[in-house]
Amino acid sequence: MEQVNRPPIAISAIDYDRLSWIANAGVQSQRYKAAGMLTDELGRAEIVPPRPSGRTSSPCIRTSNTRTT
Repeated sequence: MEQVNRPPIAISAIDYDRLSWIANAGVQSQRYKAAGMLTDELGRAEIVPPRPSGRTSSPCIRTSNTRTT
């Protein structure tokens, strides 16, 4: 298999939990190939804890339901 260089991933702990649940449900149902790919991507992600404000510690990280302008 061809080695692919992928950019690093950082994801908030809250989004990680949400996406992990979706990926696991998809893998268990054995209906969605994308669920396995999402699981792989989540496995290599750096998980960033939220600050007390609920935002991530880095302004470069966007979370679910965030509007970027």
